[in-house]
Amino acid sequence: MEPENKETPKQEQVPEIIDLQALKKKKRKTIFKIFFFIIILGLSIFLIFKISKDFSAGQISDISKIFAQMSVPFLILTIALVFIVILVDALKFKILVRASKNKIKYKTALKTTFLGKFYDNITPFAFGGQPAQILYLNKNKVPAGTATSVVGAKFFLQMISMNLIGGLLMGINAGALGLIKDGATITTIKILGWVGFGANLIIPT
Repeated sequence: MEPENKETPKQEQVPEIIDLQALKKKKRKTIFKIFFFIIILGLSIFLIFKISKDFSAGQISDISKIFAQMSVPFLILTIALVFIVILVDALKFKILVRASKNKIKYKTALKTTFLGKFYDNITPFAFGGQPAQILYLNKNKVPAGTATSVVGAKFFLQMISMNLIGGLLMGINAGALGLIKDGATITTIKILGWVGFGANLIIPT
């Protein structure tokens, strides 16, 4: 007897149920982040202008006057350079994570950069940026040990390059101090400059 061909019943594909509650929660979270960012940005700009006006007792121009006298192309170039620095900084994270046999999206690397800069600027001695970046990378499926190595390597490579460039520029432009007539002022600037350079080598921030 030939075996009967039993047709296996086709499984009906169950359409994915969209969790409306989760979408609403995500939308509210995004709106809150944007609102928080705008508040922080607005408050920061207000305080900068307010403090500069309080300190400018008729002798030093406040920030509003400086911006009014600033060249528009120069201002655009400055803003563009800031964005380029951020984009390159994010690229460093992506390259270092890939070198450690892990993967992250460039968007994640960009968020890691912004997160580090935010916590650097609200914590004493800028010590909060690196731990925040490690936690965020780990949250995005990068092992804790790898995340720590990536952030540490990027930080120290950056500090070494900055100190080398800083020392080189200080040596090259030493002659510019000749424009100052007061010898005591020149000596003070030299001492403070090299002390600051040495301190930055010992305690990088």
